[in-house]
Amino acid sequence: MLKQRGFTLIELVAVIILIGIIIAGTATIYTQTLLSMVREQNITDALWQGRIGMERMIKEIRATRSASDISTFTSGEYSFTDVNGNSIDYKLSGSSLTRNSVVLADGIATLSFSYYDKNGSVTGAAANITYIKITLNVTQKSVNYTLKSGVYLRDLSS
Repeated sequence: MLKQRGFTLIELVAVIILIGIIIAGTATIYTQTLLSMVREQNITDALWQGRIGMERMIKEIRATRSASDISTFTSGEYSFTDVNGNSIDYKLSGSSLTRNSVVLADGIATLSFSYYDKNGSVTGAAANITYIKITLNVTQKSVNYTLKSGVYLRDLSS
């Protein structure tokens, strides 16, 4: 008898099943990697939007000229005149943090200001404000991130 060369049907089916299992495992790992990458990008975008707004507010609020130049100090808005004589107004408009009605950061869910006197007590008088606590909640593409910071105003006794 002559020896026949080749694969049996069972061997071919076994190879096809093994290749299918390997491809399915590889596709699952690849899909999870892509989803993780997108999720991390969303977190980075949300954090970036929050940091842009927060850093700008801190820098400019610290330059409040005097207590008499604080025109609005509510939980959702802070308006003042800086040391250069510029009027600046921070507030939330829809889902955008605005500075003088110009969008500074998008995807902002909440903006909150709290005002404290030199003893650390909440104050309702502009003349007593020495510290402002800012809370910014950023929500973008299913990512929710909260930034909190505080600003000590320069000596406003003048």
